[in-house]
Amino acid sequence: MTVGPNILIIMTDQQRADFFQGQGFALDTMPYLESLRNQGVWFESAYTSMPICTPARISLMTGRYPKAHGMIANWAPIQARYVEDLPGVLQEQGYELALFGKNHSHITPDRFDIWREYNHTSGPARPEHAADDGAFDTWMEHLAHWVSSEPTPFPPDSQYPARITSDFIEWLRSRKEDRPFFAWVSFPEPHSPYQVPSPYFDLFPIDEVPPPRVGPDALAEKNYQWQFQHQAIQHYHPESDEIWPRYRANYCGMLRMLDDQVRRIVETVEEKDVLNDTIIVFLSDHGDFCGDFGLYRKGLALPECTIRIPMFWFGGPIQPYPGYHPAAVSITDVFPTICEAIGASVPPGVQGRSLWPILSGEPYAEEEFAGVYIELGIGGVALTEGDEIGFGDDADTYFIDGVARTNFDGTQVATSGYRRAVVRDNWKLIYDLDFPAELYNLAVDPGELNNLAADPHYAAVRAALQEALLNWAIRLDDNMQVKRYAPKRLPHNWRQ
Repeated sequence: MTVGPNILIIMTDQQRADFFQGQGFALDTMPYLESLRNQGVWFESAYTSMPICTPARISLMTGRYPKAHGMIANWAPIQARYVEDLPGVLQEQGYELALFGKNHSHITPDRFDIWREYNHTSGPARPEHAADDGAFDTWMEHLAHWVSSEPTPFPPDSQYPARITSDFIEWLRSRKEDRPFFAWVSFPEPHSPYQVPSPYFDLFPIDEVPPPRVGPDALAEKNYQWQFQHQAIQHYHPESDEIWPRYRANYCGMLRMLDDQVRRIVETVEEKDVLNDTIIVFLSDHGDFCGDFGLYRKGLALPECTIRIPMFWFGGPIQPYPGYHPAAVSITDVFPTICEAIGASVPPGVQGRSLWPILSGEPYAEEEFAGVYIELGIGGVALTEGDEIGFGDDADTYFIDGVARTNFDGTQVATSGYRRAVVRDNWKLIYDLDFPAELYNLAVDPGELNNLAADPHYAAVRAALQEALLNWAIRLDDNMQVKRYAPKRLPHNWRQ
Protein backbone atom coordinates (compact mmCIF):
# COMPACT_ATOMS: atom_id res chain seq x y z
CA MET A 1 0.00 0.00 0.00
CA THR A 2 1.32 3.43 -0.99
CA VAL A 3 0.44 6.49 1.07
CA GLY A 4 -0.16 9.21 -1.47
CA PRO A 5 -1.53 12.75 -1.49
CA ASN A 6 -5.10 13.61 -0.61
CA ILE A 7 -7.39 13.85 -3.63
CA LEU A 8 -10.14 16.49 -3.81
CA ILE A 9 -12.45 16.66 -6.82
CA ILE A 10 -14.58 19.82 -6.90
CA MET A 11 -17.21 19.23 -9.55
CA THR A 12 -19.95 21.41 -10.95
CA ASP A 13 -22.85 20.26 -13.09
CA GLN A 14 -23.49 21.71 -16.53
CA GLN A 15 -20.88 24.49 -16.44
CA ARG A 16 -19.66 26.01 -19.69
CA ALA A 17 -15.94 26.45 -20.20
CA ASP A 18 -16.24 29.89 -21.77
CA PHE A 19 -18.12 31.83 -19.07
CA PHE A 20 -14.86 33.01 -17.48
CA GLN A 21 -13.34 36.47 -17.87
CA GLY A 22 -10.00 34.85 -18.67
CA GLN A 23 -11.72 33.04 -21.54
CA GLY A 24 -12.96 36.31 -23.01
CA PHE A 25 -16.36 36.45 -21.33
CA ALA A 26 -17.40 40.02 -20.61
CA LEU A 27 -18.31 39.39 -16.96
CA ASP A 28 -16.17 38.21 -14.05
CA THR A 29 -18.19 35.19 -12.92
CA MET A 30 -15.60 33.29 -10.86
CA PRO A 31 -12.88 35.72 -9.76
CA TYR A 32 -11.55 33.60 -6.90
CA LEU A 33 -11.09 30.45 -8.97
CA GLU A 34 -9.45 32.42 -11.75
CA SER A 35 -7.12 34.07 -9.22
CA LEU A 36 -5.65 30.62 -8.61
CA ARG A 37 -4.99 29.91 -12.30
CA ASN A 38 -1.24 30.49 -12.24
CA GLN A 39 -0.91 28.20 -9.21
CA GLY A 40 -1.83 25.14 -11.26
CA VAL A 41 -2.65 23.85 -14.73
CA TRP A 42 -5.80 25.10 -16.47
CA PHE A 43 -6.53 23.23 -19.68
CA GLU A 44 -7.75 25.34 -22.59
CA SER A 45 -9.30 22.39 -24.42
CA ALA A 46 -10.95 20.05 -21.93
CA TYR A 47 -13.96 18.02 -23.04
CA THR A 48 -16.60 15.71 -21.66
CA SER A 49 -16.99 12.19 -23.03
CA MET A 50 -20.72 12.73 -23.63
CA PRO A 51 -22.84 15.82 -22.84
CA ILE A 52 -25.18 13.94 -20.50
CA CYS A 53 -24.75 13.64 -16.72
CA THR A 54 -24.64 9.92 -15.97
CA PRO A 55 -22.47 8.84 -18.92
CA ALA A 56 -20.00 11.66 -18.26
CA ARG A 57 -19.76 11.00 -14.52
CA ILE A 58 -19.19 7.30 -15.05
CA SER A 59 -16.45 8.21 -17.53
CA LEU A 60 -14.86 10.33 -14.79
CA MET A 61 -14.92 7.47 -12.32
CA THR A 62 -13.94 4.63 -14.70
CA GLY A 63 -11.71 6.33 -17.28
CA ARG A 64 -13.87 4.68 -19.96
CA TYR A 65 -15.92 6.21 -22.76
CA PRO A 66 -19.68 5.62 -22.76
CA LYS A 67 -19.49 3.12 -25.63
CA ALA A 68 -17.24 1.03 -23.35
CA HIS A 69 -18.84 1.48 -19.92
CA GLY A 70 -22.27 1.04 -21.47
CA MET A 71 -24.23 3.99 -20.05
CA ILE A 72 -25.35 6.22 -22.92
CA ALA A 73 -28.37 7.92 -21.33
CA ASN A 74 -29.56 9.28 -17.99
CA TRP A 75 -32.73 7.24 -17.84
CA ALA A 76 -31.52 3.64 -18.01
CA PRO A 77 -30.77 1.53 -14.90
CA ILE A 78 -27.13 2.14 -14.07
CA GLN A 79 -25.11 -0.96 -14.89
CA ALA A 80 -21.67 0.29 -15.82
CA ARG A 81 -19.02 -2.08 -17.19
CA TYR A 82 -15.49 -1.79 -15.76
CA VAL A 83 -12.85 -3.81 -13.95
CA GLU A 84 -12.05 -1.28 -11.23
CA ASP A 85 -13.03 2.34 -10.77
CA LEU A 86 -11.50 5.32 -8.98
CA PRO A 87 -13.13 4.67 -5.58
CA GLY A 88 -12.01 1.03 -5.76
CA VAL A 89 -8.39 1.92 -6.48
CA LEU A 90 -8.32 4.56 -3.74
CA GLN A 91 -9.87 2.24 -1.20
CA GLU A 92 -7.25 -0.40 -2.01
CA GLN A 93 -4.60 2.25 -1.42
CA GLY A 94 -5.98 2.95 2.05
CA TYR A 95 -7.88 6.18 1.39
CA GLU A 96 -10.88 7.42 3.33
CA LEU A 97 -13.67 8.14 0.82
CA ALA A 98 -16.25 10.92 1.19
CA LEU A 99 -19.02 12.27 -1.07
CA PHE A 100 -20.65 15.62 -0.51
CA GLY A 101 -23.24 16.54 -3.14
CA LYS A 102 -24.54 15.05 -6.35
CA ASN A 103 -23.68 11.50 -7.38
CA HIS A 104 -25.70 10.46 -10.49
CA SER A 105 -23.23 7.70 -11.31
CA HIS A 106 -22.89 3.95 -10.71
CA ILE A 107 -21.35 4.51 -7.26
CA THR A 108 -23.39 3.37 -4.26
CA PRO A 109 -23.26 4.73 -0.67
CA ASP A 110 -21.88 1.50 0.80
CA ARG A 111 -18.59 2.06 -1.03
CA PHE A 112 -17.83 5.34 0.76
CA ASP A 113 -16.97 6.09 4.37
CA ILE A 114 -18.90 9.37 4.33
CA TRP A 115 -21.98 9.90 2.15
CA ARG A 116 -23.96 13.18 2.05
CA GLU A 117 -25.92 13.09 -1.20
CA TYR A 118 -27.82 16.00 -2.75
CA ASN A 119 -29.56 16.42 -6.09
CA HIS A 120 -31.08 19.34 -8.00
CA THR A 121 -34.21 19.70 -5.89
CA SER A 122 -33.44 18.09 -2.53
CA GLY A 123 -30.76 17.39 0.02
CA PRO A 124 -30.37 16.31 3.65
CA ALA A 125 -31.96 18.94 5.84
CA ARG A 126 -29.94 20.75 8.47
CA PRO A 127 -31.32 19.81 11.92
CA GLU A 128 -31.70 23.44 12.98
CA HIS A 129 -33.31 24.46 9.67
CA ALA A 130 -35.38 21.40 8.76
CA ALA A 131 -38.60 23.30 8.03
CA ASP A 132 -36.87 25.95 5.91
CA ASP A 133 -34.85 23.36 4.01
CA GLY A 134 -37.99 21.35 3.30
CA ALA A 135 -39.72 24.48 2.02
CA PHE A 136 -36.72 25.27 -0.19
CA ASP A 137 -36.82 21.76 -1.65
CA THR A 138 -40.50 22.17 -2.48
CA TRP A 139 -39.88 25.57 -4.08
CA MET A 140 -37.07 24.11 -6.19
CA GLU A 141 -39.21 21.15 -7.24
CA HIS A 142 -42.06 23.39 -8.36
CA LEU A 143 -39.72 25.57 -10.40
CA ALA A 144 -39.63 22.47 -12.63
CA HIS A 145 -36.09 22.93 -13.92
CA TRP A 146 -37.00 26.25 -15.50
CA VAL A 147 -35.91 29.87 -14.95
CA SER A 148 -36.90 31.99 -11.96
CA SER A 149 -37.71 35.58 -12.89
CA GLU A 150 -37.31 36.73 -9.27
CA PRO A 151 -34.64 36.26 -6.60
CA THR A 152 -34.99 32.93 -4.81
CA PRO A 153 -37.03 33.62 -1.63
CA PHE A 154 -34.53 31.77 0.57
CA PRO A 155 -31.13 32.98 1.84
CA PRO A 156 -27.81 31.89 0.31
CA ASP A 157 -27.09 29.43 3.13
CA SER A 158 -30.22 27.47 2.12
CA GLN A 159 -28.72 26.80 -1.30
CA TYR A 160 -27.30 23.34 -1.89
CA PRO A 161 -23.75 24.56 -2.71
CA ALA A 162 -23.50 26.35 0.64
CA ARG A 163 -24.84 23.32 2.53
CA ILE A 164 -22.59 20.90 0.63
CA THR A 165 -19.58 23.07 1.37
CA SER A 166 -20.50 23.33 5.05
CA ASP A 167 -20.81 19.55 5.23
CA PHE A 168 -17.33 19.18 3.73
CA ILE A 169 -15.83 21.81 6.03
CA GLU A 170 -17.36 20.26 9.15
CA TRP A 171 -16.00 16.86 8.14
CA LEU A 172 -12.52 18.10 7.26
CA ARG A 173 -12.14 20.15 10.45
CA SER A 174 -13.23 17.27 12.66
CA ARG A 175 -11.27 14.60 10.79
CA LYS A 176 -8.67 12.74 12.87
CA GLU A 177 -7.73 10.01 10.36
CA ASP A 178 -4.05 9.45 9.59
CA ARG A 179 -4.78 7.94 6.19
CA PRO A 180 -5.16 10.19 3.11
CA PHE A 181 -8.63 11.19 1.96
CA PHE A 182 -10.53 11.30 -1.30
CA ALA A 183 -13.34 13.85 -1.22
CA TRP A 184 -15.77 14.34 -4.08
CA VAL A 185 -17.45 17.71 -3.55
CA SER A 186 -20.08 17.66 -6.26
CA PHE A 187 -22.30 20.71 -6.73
CA PRO A 188 -25.66 20.32 -8.54
CA GLU A 189 -25.30 23.88 -9.92
CA PRO A 190 -25.24 25.71 -12.35
CA HIS A 191 -27.60 23.05 -13.69
CA SER A 192 -31.30 23.90 -13.80
CA PRO A 193 -33.44 25.04 -12.02
CA TYR A 194 -31.90 28.37 -12.98
CA GLN A 195 -32.36 30.32 -9.77
CA VAL A 196 -30.22 32.33 -7.42
CA PRO A 197 -30.90 34.38 -4.27
CA SER A 198 -29.90 37.93 -3.51
CA PRO A 199 -27.25 39.31 -3.59
CA TYR A 200 -26.21 37.06 -6.50
CA PHE A 201 -29.42 37.73 -8.41
CA ASP A 202 -28.48 41.41 -8.76
CA LEU A 203 -24.75 41.00 -9.47
CA PHE A 204 -25.25 40.53 -13.19
CA PRO A 205 -28.03 42.83 -14.51
CA ILE A 206 -29.72 41.42 -17.60
CA ASP A 207 -28.75 44.46 -19.68
CA GLU A 208 -25.06 43.77 -18.93
CA VAL A 209 -25.06 40.03 -19.64
CA PRO A 210 -23.78 39.28 -23.15
CA PRO A 211 -26.49 37.86 -25.41
CA PRO A 212 -26.23 34.32 -26.77
CA ARG A 213 -23.57 33.98 -29.44
CA VAL A 214 -26.11 32.37 -31.78
CA GLY A 215 -29.85 33.00 -31.90
CA PRO A 216 -32.73 30.66 -32.78
CA ASP A 217 -32.68 31.87 -36.40
CA ALA A 218 -29.60 29.72 -36.92
CA LEU A 219 -31.72 26.60 -36.39
CA ALA A 220 -32.90 26.89 -39.98
CA GLU A 221 -29.46 25.62 -41.06
CA LYS A 222 -29.45 22.77 -38.54
CA ASN A 223 -30.96 19.31 -38.82
CA TYR A 224 -34.35 18.20 -37.54
CA GLN A 225 -33.05 17.15 -34.13
CA TRP A 226 -32.14 20.77 -33.38
CA GLN A 227 -35.40 22.15 -34.68
CA PHE A 228 -37.53 19.67 -32.77
CA GLN A 229 -35.68 20.47 -29.56
CA HIS A 230 -36.58 24.14 -29.96
CA GLN A 231 -40.19 23.24 -30.71
CA ALA A 232 -40.33 21.06 -27.59
CA ILE A 233 -39.02 23.85 -25.36
CA GLN A 234 -41.51 26.33 -26.83
CA HIS A 235 -44.35 23.86 -26.36
CA TYR A 236 -43.95 24.11 -22.58
CA HIS A 237 -42.47 27.61 -22.43
CA PRO A 238 -43.80 29.86 -25.23
CA GLU A 239 -41.92 32.74 -23.61
CA SER A 240 -38.57 30.95 -23.96
CA ASP A 241 -37.12 33.19 -26.69
CA GLU A 242 -37.64 36.22 -24.46
CA ILE A 243 -36.40 34.74 -21.18
CA TRP A 244 -32.79 34.10 -22.21
CA PRO A 245 -31.41 37.33 -20.66
CA ARG A 246 -32.80 36.31 -17.25
CA TYR A 247 -31.63 32.71 -17.76
CA ARG A 248 -28.09 33.82 -18.54
CA ALA A 249 -28.04 36.36 -15.69
CA ASN A 250 -29.15 33.68 -13.23
CA TYR A 251 -26.53 31.32 -14.64
CA CYS A 252 -23.81 33.93 -14.03
CA GLY A 253 -25.13 34.52 -10.53
CA MET A 254 -24.98 30.79 -9.84
CA LEU A 255 -21.36 30.74 -10.98
CA ARG A 256 -20.46 33.54 -8.56
CA MET A 257 -22.29 31.68 -5.79
CA LEU A 258 -20.22 28.59 -6.60
CA ASP A 259 -17.04 30.66 -6.65
CA ASP A 260 -17.70 31.75 -3.07
CA GLN A 261 -18.04 28.10 -2.04
CA VAL A 262 -14.83 27.14 -3.82
CA ARG A 263 -13.11 29.87 -1.81
CA ARG A 264 -14.48 28.41 1.43
CA ILE A 265 -13.28 24.93 0.46
CA VAL A 266 -9.76 25.97 -0.50
CA GLU A 267 -9.37 28.25 2.50
CA THR A 268 -10.37 25.40 4.81
CA VAL A 269 -7.84 23.08 3.15
CA GLU A 270 -5.24 25.81 3.75
CA GLU A 271 -6.42 26.27 7.33
CA LYS A 272 -5.87 22.55 7.94
CA ASP A 273 -2.38 22.99 6.43
CA VAL A 274 -2.89 20.18 3.91
CA LEU A 275 -2.93 22.12 0.62
CA ASN A 276 0.62 20.99 -0.16
CA ASP A 277 -0.50 17.40 0.44
CA THR A 278 -3.72 17.65 -1.59
CA ILE A 279 -4.25 17.39 -5.34
CA ILE A 280 -7.33 19.41 -6.28
CA VAL A 281 -9.10 19.20 -9.61
CA PHE A 282 -11.96 21.53 -10.50
CA LEU A 283 -14.10 20.45 -13.44
CA SER A 284 -17.64 20.00 -14.73
CA ASP A 285 -19.39 17.03 -16.29
CA HIS A 286 -20.53 18.93 -19.42
CA GLY A 287 -21.69 22.37 -20.57
CA ASP A 288 -25.00 24.15 -21.21
CA PHE A 289 -26.61 25.82 -24.22
CA CYS A 290 -27.47 28.80 -22.00
CA GLY A 291 -29.66 30.29 -24.72
CA ASP A 292 -27.43 29.58 -27.71
CA PHE A 293 -29.68 28.62 -30.65
CA GLY A 294 -32.66 29.41 -28.42
CA LEU A 295 -31.96 26.22 -26.45
CA TYR A 296 -31.22 25.27 -22.85
CA ARG A 297 -29.51 22.50 -20.90
CA LYS A 298 -27.72 19.88 -23.03
CA GLY A 299 -28.15 16.42 -24.57
CA LEU A 300 -28.49 17.54 -28.19
CA ALA A 301 -25.82 17.19 -30.89
CA LEU A 302 -22.19 18.04 -30.05
CA PRO A 303 -21.72 21.84 -30.02
CA GLU A 304 -18.80 23.33 -28.12
CA CYS A 305 -21.08 25.00 -25.56
CA THR A 306 -22.19 21.60 -24.24
CA ILE A 307 -19.09 19.43 -24.73
CA ARG A 308 -16.25 21.73 -23.65
CA ILE A 309 -15.70 21.87 -19.87
CA PRO A 310 -13.48 23.71 -17.40
CA MET A 311 -10.65 21.59 -15.96
CA PHE A 312 -8.12 23.04 -13.53
CA TRP A 313 -5.59 21.10 -11.41
CA PHE A 314 -3.74 22.70 -8.48
CA GLY A 315 -2.34 22.02 -5.02
CA GLY A 316 0.02 19.32 -3.84
CA PRO A 317 2.87 18.55 -6.23
CA ILE A 318 1.17 20.13 -9.28
CA GLN A 319 3.68 22.27 -11.17
CA PRO A 320 2.06 25.54 -12.31
CA TYR A 321 1.76 26.30 -15.98
CA PRO A 322 1.43 30.00 -16.92
CA GLY A 323 -1.69 30.85 -18.87
CA TYR A 324 -3.74 28.05 -20.39
CA HIS A 325 -2.27 24.70 -21.25
CA PRO A 326 -2.80 23.77 -24.92
CA ALA A 327 -3.22 19.98 -24.47
CA ALA A 328 -6.61 18.62 -25.56
CA VAL A 329 -7.84 16.52 -22.63
CA SER A 330 -10.91 14.53 -21.62
CA ILE A 331 -12.90 13.82 -18.50
CA THR A 332 -11.81 10.20 -19.04
CA ASP A 333 -8.20 11.26 -18.34
CA VAL A 334 -8.84 12.10 -14.67
CA PHE A 335 -8.87 8.52 -13.32
CA PRO A 336 -5.57 7.33 -14.88
CA THR A 337 -3.97 10.64 -13.87
CA ILE A 338 -4.87 10.08 -10.23
CA CYS A 339 -3.65 6.49 -10.44
CA GLU A 340 -0.23 7.65 -11.59
CA ALA A 341 -0.15 10.47 -9.05
CA ILE A 342 -0.62 8.05 -6.14
CA GLY A 343 1.58 5.29 -7.58
CA ALA A 344 -1.24 2.84 -8.33
CA SER A 345 -1.52 0.71 -11.45
CA VAL A 346 -4.08 1.76 -14.04
CA PRO A 347 -6.73 -1.01 -14.16
CA PRO A 348 -7.48 -2.96 -17.33
CA GLY A 349 -10.05 -1.41 -19.61
CA VAL A 350 -9.19 2.20 -18.74
CA GLN A 351 -9.12 4.24 -21.94
CA GLY A 352 -8.16 7.66 -20.62
CA ARG A 353 -4.63 9.04 -20.76
CA SER A 354 -2.64 10.05 -17.72
CA LEU A 355 -1.99 13.78 -17.49
CA TRP A 356 0.55 13.31 -14.72
CA PRO A 357 3.65 14.15 -16.77
CA ILE A 358 1.97 17.39 -17.85
CA LEU A 359 0.93 18.22 -14.29
CA SER A 360 4.45 17.44 -13.08
CA GLY A 361 5.99 19.89 -15.53
CA GLU A 362 7.71 17.15 -17.51
CA PRO A 363 7.96 16.86 -21.30
CA TYR A 364 4.93 15.17 -22.82
CA ALA A 365 3.95 13.72 -26.19
CA GLU A 366 2.23 16.68 -27.82
CA GLU A 367 0.77 14.54 -30.60
CA GLU A 368 -0.98 12.40 -27.99
CA PHE A 369 -2.86 15.46 -26.80
CA ALA A 370 -3.41 17.17 -30.14
CA GLY A 371 -7.01 16.02 -30.29
CA VAL A 372 -9.94 14.73 -28.29
CA TYR A 373 -13.00 12.56 -28.97
CA ILE A 374 -16.67 12.92 -27.91
CA GLU A 375 -19.77 10.80 -28.51
CA LEU A 376 -23.57 10.97 -28.28
CA GLY A 377 -26.54 8.84 -29.30
CA ILE A 378 -28.72 6.02 -28.02
CA GLY A 379 -28.53 4.19 -31.36
CA GLY A 380 -31.10 3.18 -33.90
CA VAL A 381 -32.04 5.50 -36.73
CA ALA A 382 -32.33 9.24 -36.10
CA LEU A 383 -35.96 10.30 -35.79
CA THR A 384 -37.18 12.79 -38.40
CA GLU A 385 -40.31 14.67 -39.46
CA GLY A 386 -41.88 11.48 -40.78
CA ASP A 387 -41.96 9.87 -37.33
CA GLU A 388 -44.97 10.34 -35.08
CA ILE A 389 -43.56 12.23 -32.12
CA GLY A 390 -45.60 13.93 -29.44
CA PHE A 391 -44.94 15.82 -26.24
CA GLY A 392 -45.36 14.50 -22.74
CA ASP A 393 -43.37 11.27 -22.92
CA ASP A 394 -42.11 10.30 -19.48
CA ALA A 395 -38.51 10.19 -20.68
CA ASP A 396 -38.71 13.62 -22.29
CA THR A 397 -40.66 15.66 -19.79
CA TYR A 398 -40.50 16.77 -16.18
CA PHE A 399 -43.76 16.24 -14.30
CA ILE A 400 -45.01 18.05 -11.20
CA ASP A 401 -48.04 16.51 -9.50
CA GLY A 402 -48.77 14.57 -12.65
CA VAL A 403 -48.68 17.64 -14.89
CA ALA A 404 -46.08 17.96 -17.67
CA ARG A 405 -44.16 21.12 -16.82
CA THR A 406 -41.00 21.34 -18.89
CA ASN A 407 -39.04 19.63 -21.62
CA PHE A 408 -35.88 17.85 -20.54
CA ASP A 409 -32.65 17.61 -22.44
CA GLY A 410 -31.89 14.40 -24.25
CA THR A 411 -35.30 13.87 -25.80
CA GLN A 412 -35.81 10.73 -27.83
CA VAL A 413 -35.44 12.84 -30.98
CA ALA A 414 -32.27 14.61 -29.82
CA THR A 415 -30.45 11.46 -28.80
CA SER A 416 -31.69 9.08 -31.48
CA GLY A 417 -29.08 7.69 -33.87
CA TYR A 418 -25.29 7.81 -33.58
CA ARG A 419 -22.84 10.72 -33.82
CA ARG A 420 -19.19 11.16 -32.94
CA ALA A 421 -16.88 14.17 -32.93
CA VAL A 422 -13.17 14.83 -32.94
CA VAL A 423 -11.64 18.21 -32.09
CA ARG A 424 -8.08 18.90 -33.23
CA ASP A 425 -6.02 22.02 -33.95
CA ASN A 426 -9.05 24.35 -33.79
CA TRP A 427 -10.94 22.13 -36.23
CA LYS A 428 -13.95 20.00 -35.42
CA LEU A 429 -15.50 17.16 -37.38
CA ILE A 430 -18.87 15.66 -36.44
CA TYR A 431 -19.78 12.43 -38.17
CA ASP A 432 -23.38 11.24 -38.00
CA LEU A 433 -24.83 8.04 -39.45
CA ASP A 434 -28.04 9.80 -40.54
CA PHE A 435 -27.19 13.46 -41.10
CA PRO A 436 -24.51 15.13 -43.24
CA ALA A 437 -21.05 15.50 -41.75
CA GLU A 438 -20.14 18.82 -40.13
CA LEU A 439 -16.74 20.52 -40.29
CA TYR A 440 -16.04 23.76 -38.43
CA ASN A 441 -13.06 26.04 -38.05
CA LEU A 442 -13.50 26.91 -34.37
CA ALA A 443 -10.88 29.66 -34.48
CA VAL A 444 -12.94 31.81 -36.86
CA ASP A 445 -16.40 30.27 -36.38
CA PRO A 446 -16.89 29.62 -32.64
CA GLY A 447 -20.66 29.54 -33.10
CA GLU A 448 -20.34 26.63 -35.55
CA LEU A 449 -22.48 28.27 -38.20
CA ASN A 450 -20.42 27.69 -41.34
CA ASN A 451 -20.31 23.98 -42.16
CA LEU A 452 -17.30 23.41 -44.42
CA ALA A 453 -17.64 19.63 -44.75
CA ALA A 454 -18.78 19.79 -48.39
CA ASP A 455 -16.37 22.56 -49.42
CA PRO A 456 -13.67 21.07 -51.70
CA HIS A 457 -11.17 23.67 -50.41
CA TYR A 458 -11.20 21.85 -47.07
CA ALA A 459 -11.16 18.28 -48.37
CA ALA A 460 -7.66 17.69 -46.98
CA VAL A 461 -8.67 18.99 -43.54
CA ARG A 462 -11.74 16.77 -43.53
CA ALA A 463 -9.70 13.74 -44.58
CA ALA A 464 -7.18 14.32 -41.79
CA LEU A 465 -9.93 14.61 -39.19
CA GLN A 466 -11.69 11.54 -40.54
CA GLU A 467 -8.45 9.63 -40.07
CA ALA A 468 -8.18 10.98 -36.53
CA LEU A 469 -11.76 9.92 -35.84
CA LEU A 470 -11.06 6.45 -37.23
CA ASN A 471 -7.98 6.18 -35.03
CA TRP A 472 -10.08 7.04 -31.98
CA ALA A 473 -12.77 4.55 -32.99
CA ILE A 474 -10.21 1.74 -33.22
CA ARG A 475 -8.30 2.82 -30.14
CA LEU A 476 -11.46 2.74 -28.02
CA ASP A 477 -12.45 -0.80 -28.88
CA ASP A 478 -12.93 -2.38 -25.48
CA ASN A 479 -10.40 -5.03 -24.44
CA MET A 480 -11.61 -5.36 -20.86
CA GLN A 481 -12.74 -8.96 -21.26
CA VAL A 482 -9.40 -10.37 -22.42
CA LYS A 483 -8.58 -13.22 -20.01
CA ARG A 484 -5.79 -15.42 -21.32
CA TYR A 485 -3.50 -12.72 -22.71
CA ALA A 486 -2.60 -9.43 -21.12
CA PRO A 487 -2.57 -6.61 -23.71
CA LYS A 488 0.62 -4.56 -23.74
CA ARG A 489 0.16 -1.15 -22.15
CA LEU A 490 2.32 1.84 -22.98
CA PRO A 491 3.45 4.28 -20.27
CA HIS A 492 0.73 6.74 -19.22
CA ASN A 493 -1.69 4.95 -21.58
CA TRP A 494 -0.27 7.05 -24.43
CA ARG A 495 -0.03 5.75 -27.97
CA GLN A 496 1.76 8.69 -29.60
